[in-house]
Amino acid sequence: MRRVDGSLREVLATAIADEVTDPGVGFVTVTSVETSGDLRHAKVYVSTLGDADEQQATLDALNRAKRLLQSSIARTLRLKYTPVLEFYLDDSARRAVRLDALLKQDEAPTPPQEPGR
Repeated sequence: MRRVDGSLREVLATAIADEVTDPGVGFVTVTSVETSGDLRHAKVYVSTLGDADEQQATLDALNRAKRLLQSSIARTLRLKYTPVLEFYLDDSARRAVRLDALLKQDEAPTPPQEPGR
């Protein structure tokens, strides 16, 4: 299953970069793909630049390009079924940056205390 997920991620990343011409698709990185047990459905996690509106516009554009992307998968990979794609925003990078900032804030040196206080 993990091999299929990795192959799907590679094919989708290439297809989004090379075949999708929708101007609504901004800079997109396919971060991971999770297929169902029967390989008929795939959750595609993407990260994209921009504010919330731009990110939503990118997800909408990717959903409009679903058939094109599924055709690319069917041409490239030899699978019994071509999975139906569902796109999700992967905000793990944003959360990691926020967590890192919080950790650095917590590591800030504390002023020395006077003895006896």
